[in-house]
Amino acid sequence: MAVNFKRRDNCKRGSVYVEASMVMPLTCFILLALVGIIMAFHGEFSKQINAHTESIKHWDCSKELVLIRNYERFIDWI
Repeated sequence: MAVNFKRRDNCKRGSVYVEASMVMPLTCFILLALVGIIMAFHGEFSKQINAHTESIKHWDCSKELVLIRNYERFIDWI
């Protein structure tokens, strides 16, 4: 079966431009939406880190830290 690659005269020439004018803005919108989502997730993650850091400040972990440093052989840090 032979394939005909000749351009048909009844094709609309402007359909390519219409498609491109719809695809490019949609692609840009999707990229901007993804950037916005990433920024929102990063902001929430930053809030969680700050809250966790504040809660850790009041813990007394000196015994655990000595145990971990001895286990990992970081004795020079003590």
